[in-house]
Order: sequence, then C-alpha cells, then structure tokens
Amino acid sequence: MTGRDPNLGFVGLGAQGEPLCRVLAEHAGRPVVAYDLRVEPLGRLGSHGVEGVASLEKLVARADLVFLALPDEAALRAVIEGPGGFLERGRAGQIVVDLAPAPVALTKELAGLLAEKQIEFLDAPVARTSSTGRPGVSAIAVGGDPLAYERARHYLGCLGASVSHCGGVGAGQTVRLLNIMVLLETAAALACALALGRRAGLNNEALQEALAKGAADSFTLRSHAMGTLLGEDYGEEPYAARQAFVDLGQALDLARETGIEAGAAEAAAGLLRKTAETGSAENYFGALLAAIESAN
Repeated sequence: MTGRDPNLGFVGLGAQGEPLCRVLAEHAGRPVVAYDLRVEPLGRLGSHGVEGVASLEKLVARADLVFLALPDEAALRAVIEGPGGFLERGRAGQIVVDLAPAPVALTKELAGLLAEKQIEFLDAPVARTSSTGRPGVSAIAVGGDPLAYERARHYLGCLGASVSHCGGVGAGQTVRLLNIMVLLETAAALACALALGRRAGLNNEALQEALAKGAADSFTLRSHAMGTLLGEDYGEEPYAARQAFVDLGQALDLARETGIEAGAAEAAAGLLRKTAETGSAENYFGALLAAIESAN
C-alpha cells in the first residue's frame, strides 16, 4: 500500500462484523468492499454504501487495507491460508487488521506467514458490539509494525473512541487478555463481597450505594456487578461464564509462558469452572455470585 488513500475491505459480517463494517463505511470517507459467506448482511450493508463481492479472491485483489471480524481460528486460517486468501492472492504492501479475539501464538504465526509476502498484520481486537447495533468499543489496543499502524490508524479511529499502538505483533491481543484478567479478578472479589454483605443482612440497594461510594467502586462494579445485583437485563447475548472461562484461560496460559504467578486469576478461573462445566449461558458475574453463594 502506497501513500495514496487505501481501498478498504471487510471480511466477516456476523454479529460483531456487520455493525463494525457499517460504521467504517459511514465514517471512513472511503469506499468499502465486503465479503461474507452469507448474502443477507451484504444486502443490508448495501444501503450504507458497502459493495459486496462474490468471493474472497475478488476482495483480496481489490483492497489495500482489509479488516477481519471472523468467528474462530478455522475461519481466520481459511482467509489467510485458504483458496483465494492472502497467502495465495495477496500482494506486497497490503495491511490485514484482525478485529477479533485470537490467541497470541496464532496471531504471531499468521503474521509471520504474511510477512513472507510482505503483507503487514495488525492485531486490534475490539470489544463486543452493543445491543443497539453500534460497536460498543471505547478503546482499541493494536499490535504490529508502527508504520502499518500509522497507515491504518485513521480507519481504526472510526471504530473506537481511542486507538493506541502497544507494541509488536501480538501486543493488541495481549492487552485484551490483561483487561479480561483484571475484569474477572475484580469481578470475583466483588462477587465475594456481595455474597458476604447479603449473608450479613444488607439489602441490594444498601450494597449498591455503599460500595459505589467507597474503595470498591470500579468499572466492573458500575457496569457489570450492579446490573446483576439489581436484576437488570443484559440483552440477548451476555458475556457468558463459559466464554469468560475460555478467555481467562488464555490469560493464564500467557502468565505461565512468561513465568508469572497469577493467583487471583487462578481463583477466578476456579469459580468460573464450576459454571462453565455445566454449560451455563448465564452472565459471567451472575455465575460468579451464584458459585460463591452455593458453595457456602
């Protein structure tokens, strides 16, 4: 990709990818071409100026800067390594930006393969989309080559309130895991405090007011814990205990690889395991609270 304005591409138009692609098309100031195995999201995005293409090969041929929002490792590998994908059809100077969560090791592996074709890879995992259909993204941490990041920064800024370059390939995914680890450690501590307070006779409203005004106040308390405590609706797709357990497991793998003892994260994982093993789809915080209260 040269200094000219890039041709933008988007692959993966699921629950997260479709609204992200729509916002990109509305704010990037550049045409966006998109590809998905399903025609329905392509049809909906057409009214927002997104041009659908019939194959991955056609998208790779036309786009200079391509965003990926794929559901799993198999889909990601297919786009990079499969027929019509970047290893087969890509060209030097392209930039691929992965917006989905992925293991750090996988991110580094695919970035290495693309580098052999002089294609840059940025890992920039974003938060889940909100129930309103707009991306629920406050900040995006990015890993990869600094020059590639600078070329993609404006377009990433269309998707997040703030965008920051955190280091080489894998840094974005690493920051994602660290955020999740702190979130779940804090949630486990809050669940214990709430269970103790309720057992001691405090009602939910008293707990809400007292904790929110004291040292326990936090993002987790205000945006997650109190919703569960007060019985608020989390929408159709809450952050389930099983997914939280998977995400925290990746953070613990990273801790072991780097020789860090992550005792608080291990404790949170133990609580999540109790509900994850039963296949619970419950919001993760409600699952943590139930696990503590049922064990005592």
